[in-house]
Amino acid sequence: MDSHPDAVRESIKNIIVSIKPLVEGFDELADDAPLFSDASGRPSPVNLDSLDALDLAMSIGDEFGLDNDEFESLVASDEGFEKLRTVNDITDLILAFTQRGGEAAGPTVGIDPRGKEVSP
Repeated sequence: MDSHPDAVRESIKNIIVSIKPLVEGFDELADDAPLFSDASGRPSPVNLDSLDALDLAMSIGDEFGLDNDEFESLVASDEGFEKLRTVNDITDLILAFTQRGGEAAGPTVGIDPRGKEVSP
């Protein structure tokens, strides 16, 4: 996976649109638009719910090869889901994960976040 911010952002938008199709595809989704409706009343063009958030986290883990600890940081608490608020937030998170691991992460070896065996 290319770790260039634009490529990461496009991959994230493709994941989001696969979870919650938008009329105009990912072009309709601004990078800083909220993915979830929030308490402040700011509208979300996507309006993901908690099950969509889990699907999003799992898809991100699969796409970017997050290891179990990184995946856990996304789904273990409300703070983790807070990292998934906008496309820009997710992009920053993925870039931080991939930079910490050196090259952009590939598929994980061993057990993926869903508990399935994966091979290199």
